[in-house]
Amino acid sequence: MFLQEEELSIVPERGYERCDRASVIAIKYLEWRSKRDNVDIKHVGNGREEQLWDFHPRMFKCYDPTAQLIGGRAAQDLYDETQERLAELRETLDVEEVWTCEIEQELKKDAEMKEFFEDRGKKKGPIDPRMAYAGGRTGPMKLFAKAEETKKISVYDIVSLYPAVNYETAYPTRLPDIIIPTRDEIEVSWTKPEDLKYKGLYKAKALECGYTVDRFYRAWHYGEDNDDLFKGYIDLEKVKKNAGLRYISKLMLNSLWGKFSMRNSLCKNKVIDQASEFYGLVCDHKIEIHDIVEYSDGAIRVVYKDIS
Repeated sequence: MFLQEEELSIVPERGYERCDRASVIAIKYLEWRSKRDNVDIKHVGNGREEQLWDFHPRMFKCYDPTAQLIGGRAAQDLYDETQERLAELRETLDVEEVWTCEIEQELKKDAEMKEFFEDRGKKKGPIDPRMAYAGGRTGPMKLFAKAEETKKISVYDIVSLYPAVNYETAYPTRLPDIIIPTRDEIEVSWTKPEDLKYKGLYKAKALECGYTVDRFYRAWHYGEDNDDLFKGYIDLEKVKKNAGLRYISKLMLNSLWGKFSMRNSLCKNKVIDQASEFYGLVCDHKIEIHDIVEYSDGAIRVVYKDIS
């Protein structure tokens, strides 16, 4: 293989900070309590904790305790383990429990709290690299057009930059260092690309156009990169014009390059002819049913999606 061992890392589905994945709403709540009660609360986003707050997902309180979770365990079993852990913590720490569903209910009733949460943005916790993807032409401008004597129709093909970008751009390699700023480092004043402290996915062009950065929450800092990943194997002596191969190569490149960031949350299809299997899907709290299609032979097709 052309790619070497330990060269390109496979990013875990939930990122490198899976233990913090559920903490975004918790951090917002702690900041809200800090503002509302006029107290200084330390958390993973601005330092280290001294008093322990335990935020529980809604599944313990709002769902059937016998519901089977991912991995085959019952929600009740996980809840019992959580209570045992809390009992141990209470022996030496001051613990306050907060349920996610309780926070959501408060947000519905308290306009000031809701405005505070929205002002904090959707995320400032673990980085989701898929959020960096935006733009692009994903569909035709018109599905059907008929040419007439006084009308001219045209077909436009956008020149793909994937080959050029992959050929010319250096890709980060190996594992990154996860940079989490302290409370004093969160507020910044970056006005030009040279102010950017770490090498990574920044909108540097925006700074050139007059935008500024005033908050910095996370960075994946790659110490190494390689500008030869997608060109070292190309033999320039064999490059020649071939319309058929060009078209196939373009399709393959878009498909294979896309595998680097393919979503795992796509809809799934299942054909069912047993009532028990159907009701098993309907009652499964881990999935969301999008469509049910009835077939003539008594079977049905269920379109569903895993809930992340």
